Amino acid sequence: MAGCVKCGADIPMGATKCEYCGAVVELPKAAREPELSSASSVTVNAPRFKVVSVGLMVVLALITLGVYISAWFFVRRKAFSELSPKVAKVSSIFGGILGIQIFYILGLFGYLGNPDGELLNTISLLSYVLWGAVIYASITVRAALADFAEARGRGGEFAGSVLWAVVFNSFYLQLQINRMIDARLLNRAF
Repeated sequence: MAGCVKCGADIPMGATKCEYCGAVVELPKAAREPELSSASSVTVNAPRFKVVSVGLMVVLALITLGVYISAWFFVRRKAFSELSPKVAKVSSIFGGILGIQIFYILGLFGYLGNPDGELLNTISLLSYVLWGAVIYASITVRAALADFAEARGRGGEFAGSVLWAVVFNSFYLQLQINRMIDARLLNRAF
């Protein structure tokens, strides 16, 4: 039994008002907030993302000659579609870009074996197009993550830097996603 803060009378468990003075019973903090356990850490209406080490991403990007960066956007297209329809369209484009990147890498190796001015121009142009697409997607995803956090009242914490998104693209975005999962704004996919 707890005591009424206004008149001091005993209040039975579960009562919302004091029987004697009518004062509203203030529940303890533990009773007001549902207990968070590891099983109940799912955020309602939040997409599921995987937590990935940024260091591992850098290694994979180096090993795959940059193909991993496009694959990162493409593989997360379902979670991005839940985040924002605009981001879903952008990340779906990376399916085609993956094929172009493989062609680009094969062309680069072909150029190394047989340097030809026309092939070099094509490879250079393709390189600019690919990085332009990655930069555009990075800016779009950063804005969607910031808007998602803002809608949940945590925008200042997760606004993110446009410059960092442009320079470090998917690496910086994954870092932001990891932070948002830790703050329980996004759900963790296992």
